[in-house]
Amino acid sequence: MMILDPQYLTLAMADSLGGFAIIYVIAVFIIHIIMGMVVFKDADKLESEEMDLFLFHPMMWGFVVFVFGLAGIAVYWAVHYSSLRDSRPSGDLSDNDGGS
Repeated sequence: MMILDPQYLTLAMADSLGGFAIIYVIAVFIIHIIMGMVVFKDADKLESEEMDLFLFHPMMWGFVVFVFGLAGIAVYWAVHYSSLRDSRPSGDLSDNDGGS
C-alpha cells in the first residue's frame, strides 16, 4: 500500500509543512509591514507636534519596527510613551529658574 510507505509519508509531510512555512513567512512579513507603517505614522505625528523623537527620524523608526517586529515596537514605546520619557517638550526650560 502506498499510504503506509514511510517515504511517501515523509514527502507528504514535507510538502504540507513547506506550504505552511511559506504562508507563515508571508503573514509575518505583512504584519511587520503594517506595524512599521503604524509606527512611522505615529512617529511622524509626534514629530509634527514638535515632540522630540529619540535617536531616529520617523522613517527609521518604521524600518526598525519592520526589521525587529515586536521588539522594535517595545523599544519605540519605552522611549516615547513610557515613564522613561521626560514629559517636557525639548525646548521647555520652565523648571530652570536661571540659577537664582
